[in-house]
Amino acid sequence: MERSNSNQIIARSLEPRAAISNWRRVAVILLVSSVYSLTAKAGSGPVYTKGGSVFIPFVNATEVSKTYASPKVRVGFSGNYNSSFTVTMDTGSVGIIVGSNYFTPPAKGRADPSFIGAGSETLTSSGYYFTGDWYKTTVHLFNDKTAAASSTVPVMAVTKVACIEGARDCHVVDHKGADVHYFGVGFAGGSGVPQGTPDKNAFLNVTKISGSGSLPSPGYILSTQGAQIGLTSNNTKGFAFIKLEPLLAPTLKQWQSAPASPNVLTDWQHARGTITVNGVSGRGGILFDTGVNTGFLTPPIGVTVKTGMGPTTPFKAECNTNPPTCAVTGTTVQVSFPVQSHQPVASLNYTVGPNNGAQKGRVLS
Repeated sequence: MERSNSNQIIARSLEPRAAISNWRRVAVILLVSSVYSLTAKAGSGPVYTKGGSVFIPFVNATEVSKTYASPKVRVGFSGNYNSSFTVTMDTGSVGIIVGSNYFTPPAKGRADPSFIGAGSETLTSSGYYFTGDWYKTTVHLFNDKTAAASSTVPVMAVTKVACIEGARDCHVVDHKGADVHYFGVGFAGGSGVPQGTPDKNAFLNVTKISGSGSLPSPGYILSTQGAQIGLTSNNTKGFAFIKLEPLLAPTLKQWQSAPASPNVLTDWQHARGTITVNGVSGRGGILFDTGVNTGFLTPPIGVTVKTGMGPTTPFKAECNTNPPTCAVTGTTVQVSFPVQSHQPVASLNYTVGPNNGAQKGRVLS
């Protein structure tokens, strides 16, 4: 849900609310070749000739459009069809992890054929550490009261919650994690999510669409209203594409197989673009994380960013780690996709505001 590494700076969501709405309305496409599209501007890319598409709305779409709210979707599990629940749709983590209040493991436990293996996940910006077991499960994705699509993916049944050493904001009430529920649809698992590979993304592994025999292509588009699962020639018209780079898997064979160890991942790096900090430019990683109220930018190699503690509201001090990772007041930042020198399809620029917080006013370009 929330992830931050020591070499990342946090890009604050922008004010006023109109500016946030416009920036959150960018469409994000994630597929096997993993690309981003940030404006309705023509670009070359795949042609989708087959496959269905289905829309999964955010249950709090009105709130998402106007505030700093994280988007929520309604889901349920096979065997508990009538027990659907609302959960944050998180682009900053990978995989579904749920406690006993939401998911009941098979009666045979690890002896059941659906058992895959032991699991763990760390939310490194807060310090929560979850452990449990992965079970292959059918997940229903709801549009109101109707299951519009179903996916077959591993789901982690949480059995224990703890805080990592030096946790920024970890307060465990129930160490068994009965009420834990996260719905991660991101990629580039990396730090804290070594098991966060594409097979665990419910949006990429749809096995059934209500009323359709045609399965979607492995990708989806995010807006402030919901997730359009399945890419088609029509819904990708006008999109520009950015090719991602493999993550820690140096050969094609390794990328296509299960990881031999947690140090060999089979996914893609976060999208990269031109990041300019105080006038110094270079390539850097970019993550727009719907699980928190911030974005994460990795500064270019050789660029030193002065950081400090951030405001406590409305961001819940998400970058107040040790050492702190908020860029300080007056820091100027520009982000361009894919690169500044080649007619970027989208860009944003801002200056960090008072108390190392959001800049006031409209600053999108």
